[in-house]
Amino acid sequence: MVEGTHGGFIADSRQFPVVGVRWSGRLEELALVDAFGEWLSEFIVRLEAERRVAVLVIDVREASRPTAAFRRELTRTRAGQRERLDRWIIRDIVVTENVLMRRVLRTLQWVTPWVHISPVGALEEGFELAEGLLRERGEADLELFPSALFGEPGRGV
Repeated sequence: MVEGTHGGFIADSRQFPVVGVRWSGRLEELALVDAFGEWLSEFIVRLEAERRVAVLVIDVREASRPTAAFRRELTRTRAGQRERLDRWIIRDIVVTENVLMRRVLRTLQWVTPWVHISPVGALEEGFELAEGLLRERGEADLELFPSALFGEPGRGV
């Protein structure tokens, strides 16, 4: 878990190859983006070493709208690792209850098809999509528990 003054993120890889990232609070400190970039680099090194792909389920339901500077820096961080991300991360599934944000992300996906983002409204929906994507890649016998993500009590899907 990485916490800033007003916001932070936690990454949970206990259900690998589905990996949860939850952003919370006010997303304004660029140091959080730096910390996320470091985590992402280390995670990609792990994927490369194991020669495995993963799906990121990114939960933003507990976060406020990021500042423009935060969004810009996060975009730069991701763009700087695009080639490696494209190879090892099948998709970013963004969980948000905000219908407008889901529409914006769908438009982004349409305008920039190389950006592999799928917005969903619920964590369970994100896990179902992740499971389908991984099965298409030959991952079988996945036992996923969306409610157990981030240390919450588990139940099967």
